[in-house]
Amino acid sequence: MDSPPRPFSSMELDPAAWLAQGEALFAAGDFAQAVVALERAEALVPEDPAVQRALAPAYRSAGRVPEATAAEYAALALGKRSAIDLYNLGTIFFMAGHYTPATKWYHLALAFDP
Repeated sequence: MDSPPRPFSSMELDPAAWLAQGEALFAAGDFAQAVVALERAEALVPEDPAVQRALAPAYRSAGRVPEATAAEYAALALGKRSAIDLYNLGTIFFMAGHYTPATKWYHLALAFDP
């Protein structure tokens, strides 16, 4: 006899809870688990720029530079442009050893918000 389907917990369907958990895990230095939590938030609200902004540094810190770049570009496309987003892109490129594009993004960040 099959068991009845397990009901979802309230967190499983709450992107804000996954976002908060991901940010807490990131702050604690658990980057791999932060990515897991933030990807769950993203699955529920893929067009939320706050989730993309949180995913970018989590991916970067987990060594997933291509995903970090894509998340930061998504944050820029989905939300209001901010100096933080531009700076984060610069940091992603800098950490990957791509200094020319990093400099471009840092200059754009400074021009946007000196």
